[in-house]
Amino acid sequence: MADSSNDDLLLDAQRFVEMRQLDHAVDLLCRLLGRDPNRADAHAVLAIVLVNQGRLHAARQEASIALSLEPNTAFCHYAASVVAMLQLRYREAYEFIDRALAIEPGDPDYIAGRGRLFILEERWRDAGETFLEALAIEPDHLDAMVGLAEAYRNSGFIEDAERTLQEALSIAPENTDALTQMGWLHLGRGDLEDAREHALWVLAQDADDTGALSLLTAVKARESWFLSLWWRFNSWLTHKSEGMRIGILVGLYLAVQIANTVLRQNGMTDAAGLLIYLWIGFCLYTWVGPAIFQKRLEKELEKVRLQPGF
Repeated sequence: MADSSNDDLLLDAQRFVEMRQLDHAVDLLCRLLGRDPNRADAHAVLAIVLVNQGRLHAARQEASIALSLEPNTAFCHYAASVVAMLQLRYREAYEFIDRALAIEPGDPDYIAGRGRLFILEERWRDAGETFLEALAIEPDHLDAMVGLAEAYRNSGFIEDAERTLQEALSIAPENTDALTQMGWLHLGRGDLEDAREHALWVLAQDADDTGALSLLTAVKARESWFLSLWWRFNSWLTHKSEGMRIGILVGLYLAVQIANTVLRQNGMTDAAGLLIYLWIGFCLYTWVGPAIFQKRLEKELEKVRLQPGF
């Protein structure tokens, strides 16, 4: 590739991104930018690659450079939206993606990007409608298909989610996001072996895939007697709307307080005391469960780092 043009270098870098060989992509992009530091699209692609590597500060810098060079280019705004999204700066992310769509209305990539924002905010219905909008323009858009399946799954439409994922995998059998989502479907049904297999298929392609590692850790949590109940409760609660989740938790608290008052008024102080201890235990259990889950996920990441050739 010694005599490759700048355009060829950019295309090769994008192919490496698709193959998840991010270090090679970064090398090519840095080589390109060494030749032409004012190449805005290269800065924008580099920003997205750096996001995938977890280097968010550097990614934001590259996205800013891209926008300063070409403020009227939709892809530069899209890259800035991806960075802001991963930094949990949702308001900025919406502004960037809306600007991209204002420049290039109807682009399915940017519409799907907006759907991803809705996913992060757990706005499942809005996400589903947005992904359907992208698919109406490009029926084989894989990111939109996988996003739609995730929206379906979290809304409780399991059959629709599975149908959509099967369609996506028929187009791209090794698509890691689709495989991971299919694994979550199996896990939700209690098919732990199938869920584990899907996670391992993804990790065989990309040992650093956090979605697959999270899925594998969730499988192990389901197998653990201590974490299994927490995982089931958390999974059930996650599929509710934010208002409903708050209502359930407040309702549980009020139910305990009312039951405690009734027991004491009827002279059942021992039972009332036991009830309070059980409530405190439940609160502690739901508090330490996520921390233990996160530690298990970090252990899986450490194992991957120790086995670079996984």
